[in-house]
Amino acid sequence: MKIAFFSTMTALPWGGSEVLWAEAASQLIEKGHDISINFKFWEQPSAKLLELQKQGAKLHLREKPLSLEEHRKKNWRRRLRLPQMPNPDQLWLSQEKPDLLIVTFGHHLDWHPMLAQIQQSGIPYLINLQVAEATCHLEDRKWSNLRSFYASAAKRFFLCEENKRIMEGLLLQKMQSYRIVDNPTKVEFDQAPIEFPDTEDFRLACIGRIQFASKGQDLLVDVLKQPKWKNRNLHITLYGEDQGNVEQLKARISAEGLEKHFSFAGYENDPRKIYEKHAGLILTSRFEGLPMVTVEAMRLGRIAIVTRCGRNGELIDDGKTGFLAQIATVSAVDNALEKAWEQRNQWRTMGVEAHKRIRDRYSRSPIEDFVQSILETVN
Repeated sequence: MKIAFFSTMTALPWGGSEVLWAEAASQLIEKGHDISINFKFWEQPSAKLLELQKQGAKLHLREKPLSLEEHRKKNWRRRLRLPQMPNPDQLWLSQEKPDLLIVTFGHHLDWHPMLAQIQQSGIPYLINLQVAEATCHLEDRKWSNLRSFYASAAKRFFLCEENKRIMEGLLLQKMQSYRIVDNPTKVEFDQAPIEFPDTEDFRLACIGRIQFASKGQDLLVDVLKQPKWKNRNLHITLYGEDQGNVEQLKARISAEGLEKHFSFAGYENDPRKIYEKHAGLILTSRFEGLPMVTVEAMRLGRIAIVTRCGRNGELIDDGKTGFLAQIATVSAVDNALEKAWEQRNQWRTMGVEAHKRIRDRYSRSPIEDFVQSILETVN
């Protein structure tokens, strides 16, 4: 079968929203399917894209800048009033002629003109939405385009019921044919809880890109600047790549004299190394789909102190396996963190319980499940 993958990702060469479809594409190649991938051009393409190409996938990098020679030919044809050569991006679908398309939206606001071409082609397509934000609305034209695109999909995949409900409300349509799917994580299903750290202070890891709009690290500073927290031996280590707010975050921490409560550790790919030194996760996201870091913390036997967004509310039992801030505000985060602090001597046993419960709430094999759902659509 010929299966094509289209990602709307434009902000970065790669991200967490790309993991599920990319791993599914790899498995489908192993099963003998003909795979084509349409992804935005970057000077330094993702290593995973190149790995898929080496495995046998046909890689089309759209919006690729014209070379000097191509510019010259284009100008020459214009001067001679000759028809311009077709845009390679516009030819991709007609050349590949896939039996099925999987379109991944990294964010619910994403749109690309090629999606209209996909819809008009008559080729069945699936939507894989990674995150939806309830407070971020669509302009009329994009709203109309996305509404039509969702309505024509053969199936829709969401990471949580909340995101499905957000899209139903935004687009004013019921998602009749949909499925909730899991993303693969860096911690295996059968991973046992790791040894609890033996430290005098209480250390939490905040894991995620440093970006206030999505991950809300600014809220942590506003919480810990309160006098009651300044005198407590709580430390938060910030893990993640800078996406525009590291300088501001460091300035906020310095302005409040909180250097002893915060540190920056950059990007760490192995969650085990993080939780060897930390008693739990703290994540003050303003919106989420499925925070894989929540699942990874629980699988390693750690509590999670998180906002109730995305699937966090379905994974965490408040006060038993972690703590939920009802919304992403200073007061709500402070309330959840205060409750956690009052039970700080129970974090070890709560982490063990978190490890037990996540086994019943998350798939053993998310990639295989997604591949099966893809193939079921056309079989």
